Parts: sequence; C-alpha cells; structure tokens
Amino acid sequence: PNVHVVIGQDWQYAESNAAFHHYAAVGTAIGTVSRAALNENIGWVRQFNLTDGLAGNWLIGGLSGHQQIKDVEDLEELDQKGYIFGITYPGVSGYRWNDDHAATPIIVDQESGQMNEAYLSLGRVLDAATLEAYGSLVNRVNESVELNQGKLPKAVLFSWKRDAERAIEAELTGRISDVTVTIDPDSNLNPPDSRLDVSIAVQPTGTARSITMNLELSNGS
Repeated sequence: PNVHVVIGQDWQYAESNAAFHHYAAVGTAIGTVSRAALNENIGWVRQFNLTDGLAGNWLIGGLSGHQQIKDVEDLEELDQKGYIFGITYPGVSGYRWNDDHAATPIIVDQESGQMNEAYLSLGRVLDAATLEAYGSLVNRVNESVELNQGKLPKAVLFSWKRDAERAIEAELTGRISDVTVTIDPDSNLNPPDSRLDVSIAVQPTGTARSITMNLELSNGS
C-alpha cells in the first residue's frame, strides 16, 4: 500500500530535452504530498493546481511515454489501474492529479468494515495513528500490573485504552473521523506469553471522488 506509481509528466518540460522524454513527475507528486494534510487527496481540485502559467509549468500535461494527455484515449482505464497522472476538468483551468492511488486493489471486508490503504491519504493517516499509538503504549512495556484473576482489571484496561485514543486524537484532530482502541481483556500477561493484544480502528475522513447530479426543470408547483 505504500507504493504509488506516477506516470504523469509536464509534457513541455519533457519536450525540452530528449533525455527527459520518458521522465515521470515524481518530484512534483512528492511536492504536492508535502503540501497536503495527511488526510487530503493530492488530486483535490480546489487546493492543488499543478499549472503555473508564470513559471511555464504544466501548461501541457502528458504521460511518461511522452504522449500529450489530450491524445490518450484510455485515461479512465489507467485511472482504474491505479496510476497517477495529471488531468483537466471542463471549465477549470490547469492540471490536477487524477487521484492518490496506491498500487493495490481496493479491499473492503463487508463483515468487519475493515479496508486496506488503497489510497495515499489513507496510508498516511494510518501511519500517523500507528506512531501516536506506539508513543502512548510503548511506555507500558515491562510495566508491572496487578492482575485480577490473571487478567487486567477493567479500570486499567479503560485507562490504557483512553491514553492511546487521546494520543491519536490529539495529533489527528480534523484528519480522522473517529478512532477506537480495543484492548483484549483476555490478554495473558503471565509467562510464557506476557503479551498485551491491542486493536486500533481508525475511521478516515471521506473523499468525494465523483459527484453525480440530477438536473431537471420545474414549473414551481
């Protein structure tokens, strides 16, 4: 999921030197990622315009095969396969990234609701949540805890759960919709296991990748 394939190019830049004909604008994509918040899609139309008329950048979009975007007929197929490239929208000036695909199919478990990091923004959010949870829970490693019939007391479970959730929420406020930390009450903290089992479910923010409009005339009645 942390692999992303950029095949878009600034066609005029590539045209300026034969050595650049088959380059892909990976650096531009990385620059867009650096500007985007963790949960933001680098293809956000309002926020991330690749075209800079004064600098002469991205006036003509292309693919790394050195084809101009306007001459490529199978853009939808390339998008469905998870490639990243520049596109235009009718009535909107400039080029935008088509999406923030990862090089993996979209997988959603219908029973559990779990899904994979099929997009860059999802992977970035999950990575950040992982680091914050680690920062909270690593302090518990090798801590001595009084057990109740061999298990963690409910008060301790709740305290550790809230500590991890608060650490994630503090860092990712506005970048996730919700987070739930679950600590297995049956975790065996006695030898030979001495292991605490923790599950973290992060609900990401949503993204409108397409918008469908129904338009009709009305006589007002």
